[in-house]
Amino acid sequence: MNSTDLSSQSAAVEAMIRRLRMDDDMIRGPALQGAGRLGAPAVAPLVGEMCNSPPGTAQAARRALWNVVRVAGRPGAGSQGGAVVSEIRGVFGQAPATIQRELIWMISELGDQRVVPWLSDLLDHPELREDARCALMRIPGARALAALRVALSSAEGPFANALADALRARGESVVDPPSRNRTPDRPTSVGQ
Repeated sequence: MNSTDLSSQSAAVEAMIRRLRMDDDMIRGPALQGAGRLGAPAVAPLVGEMCNSPPGTAQAARRALWNVVRVAGRPGAGSQGGAVVSEIRGVFGQAPATIQRELIWMISELGDQRVVPWLSDLLDHPELREDARCALMRIPGARALAALRVALSSAEGPFANALADALRARGESVVDPPSRNRTPDRPTSVGQ
């Protein structure tokens, strides 16, 4: 890409952000719907808006970023998905945990075996581990399955049960810990 293409793409991203900040849905709506065509260069500015804007603009930025993810992940998109994943990972640490959770789910739509080590590291993060577990469930292949197995070997308590259930959902036979899916978490009036 030459400097003219980069400057025009940068200008398009800035124009989209300006329209997202407007309260008029007739302006904001088309901006977020058209965000997908802007691709990876739109990721960092949209995450910035999600983190630092009033609720209406932050919500519009979130929806626009999902549009970017879905366009990049469509069949025939080539390397666009990988570029968006790289951009998300680049800004991930700058976002609060609530937005990091959303970004993990976005990566779960685009990610492949290359994101498994990164998601595996998040299994140790108390606030993000459940989202990382769910993302690993969605990523096909042996590496994601192995990451879940390794995490189960050192997990304790309810998270160990969740990891075991994730492995069961992926077709693995896991005996211990037992499934809690049919164990009520509060008293019921159901008899024997």
